[in-house]
Amino acid sequence: MATELSQRARRMRWRLRGAWLGPAFVLLTIVDTILIRVQPLAGEGKTDWIAAFLLAGSINLIVVAALGQLGGWWLRRRRPDLPKVVADNYAGTALLFVVTAAFLGFGLAHRSDANYEANAVREASAAGGEYLARNAPAEFRAGVASADLVRIDRDIYRVCAIGADPAVSWCVIVSTDTNPPGITRDRNREPNASLDGLREIR
Repeated sequence: MATELSQRARRMRWRLRGAWLGPAFVLLTIVDTILIRVQPLAGEGKTDWIAAFLLAGSINLIVVAALGQLGGWWLRRRRPDLPKVVADNYAGTALLFVVTAAFLGFGLAHRSDANYEANAVREASAAGGEYLARNAPAEFRAGVASADLVRIDRDIYRVCAIGADPAVSWCVIVSTDTNPPGITRDRNREPNASLDGLREIR
């Protein structure tokens, strides 16, 4: 009887020691969601909260499901005294911390690109708006304050002012890889919103 109680107590201690995976999954998924939202892994804008949560949760689930048991097997080869369920929990928890560290690292690595793009957008918007204010016909100069911008390529943007007819615009192409930015009049009178495949920024 005493031996059975001792074994039960030992199993309970192991279960408690190995019960980190569930809480860690919930906590680190929340942390990962915040990291992805605050410092996106790609692109220039912030990631939507729902998209960030789905991405974090999916990756964490895949990592634990695909690699947790493999990590547990590796751990038991070095710690034969560990029960399988405990080893799997330890390995899964460790992998979740690795994923969080990866999200943080990729976010920080992407920050310089995101900052570069944001600065380029501000520079293109200011240079394009100034040119439009000086050179656009009067009907379009009134729309300079609400001019919009799309990214054509890295360091190349299209800035447009809309006149009385929303289907007609007066646009310039701004290159921010020179100082001062290069500006070329765009003879295409289509507004930015009608150009397929280009990302509108403002």
